[in-house]
Amino acid sequence: FFVSAVASGVYLLKRDARWDAIAVAGAEVGTLFCLIVLLTGPLWARKAWGVWWTWDPRLTTTLLSGMIFAAYLALRSMGDTGEVEKRFASGLALLGLVNLPLIHYSVQRWRGVHPTVITGKGGGLESEMYWALGLSFMAFTGLAVLLIWARASVERQREESVQLRLELMHR
Repeated sequence: FFVSAVASGVYLLKRDARWDAIAVAGAEVGTLFCLIVLLTGPLWARKAWGVWWTWDPRLTTTLLSGMIFAAYLALRSMGDTGEVEKRFASGLALLGLVNLPLIHYSVQRWRGVHPTVITGKGGGLESEMYWALGLSFMAFTGLAVLLIWARASVERQREESVQLRLELMHR
């Protein structure tokens, strides 16, 4: 979501279609990852806490981010993808950026059902788990970068084909 919001901000400043394509790709990949979290999390929650969903602060703020960027994607998929729609969607992505720190602070400030593994006074992870966490982080970051790059490429090609079609219609 961060990639989408930053690319949207750059798009608003420069009006460069490449940044818009990156913003769309970032929103799609972010929404996919968020959906995976929100669908697999309840599987663990059911086993750990006996319920599928709790209105835990980090879950609620994550759901809010997913909903904001789902609205972004819905807006982008509706009808025309003209300049006004792109600018409005970019504003929505920037609004979504405001929620990202809330997710981070919800972990630190508000009590929820999730355990606090890492605190300001040192971590509670064993050294083997640091390696597993680091490797997982690098793998998912690499996957996200690859998916965003591939999807942005497709989006740029789609935008070029739309522009060519418009040029042919006006001849």
